[in-house]
Amino acid sequence: RLKNKLSTNNASHRRSVFIPSSKRRPQRRDRSMNAKVSNPVLDEPQFTCEVPDSARKNPNAPFVMLCGWWNSKDKHVRVYSNMLQKLGCGTLRGTMAPHLLADGRRGARREYAARMLTVLHESISRSESGHPLFFLFFSNGGTFVWAEIIDLIAPGAEFASLGDQLSGVMFDSAPCYPCIQCTVNAFSETSGMSRWLKTITRVVVTVWFYLRYTRHLLMFLSLANTDGEIFWRRVSEAPPRRELYLY
Repeated sequence: RLKNKLSTNNASHRRSVFIPSSKRRPQRRDRSMNAKVSNPVLDEPQFTCEVPDSARKNPNAPFVMLCGWWNSKDKHVRVYSNMLQKLGCGTLRGTMAPHLLADGRRGARREYAARMLTVLHESISRSESGHPLFFLFFSNGGTFVWAEIIDLIAPGAEFASLGDQLSGVMFDSAPCYPCIQCTVNAFSETSGMSRWLKTITRVVVTVWFYLRYTRHLLMFLSLANTDGEIFWRRVSEAPPRRELYLY
């Protein structure tokens, strides 16, 4: 069985609770809206929900879900969630694992998005009042999560209630058309590698993508349904909402 591990946070303005994921056991409830949830596949904390006292006491306080960029660490995304908490917002943050973006497994990305929305729904449900909900996506790495969320919050979908509660969507340096050059830059510039290793990585990743596209072209005689094209269509054709773009 897959189990979630939660780490205890002793900060004065938040508490940690356990949210087991096993289907054989019911989820343990807690009045707190704060939790750190582990991904059993990666065996490391993936989602962190934190709500300051000011937001917990204010039913109109915004709640913001943050999705980090490619290969970002929790400490990087935490900088932005801390800023929002100082403004009185509750936050939930997480970053999709790099391999889920690299190998093109949409099913795995959909599962990740659904899991994050589950934690979000459980966190908001612990509040007696509905908070205005906002999503913040960093770069294409975060926006790939949005591409999967679109269907999950549509009317009649599993998380339609979150779609009704959603007040706005924010994009930081995204979305960007996922051409090969942009993807190669994302691989190399966010990895913290040396100059020469970045050069080698650029060459290897470029060749890998060209081989992947060539294989897709030979198999389907078209590039219309490549991972990047599907992503771009989904975010471009998403239902209109209040949106903010930061570049």
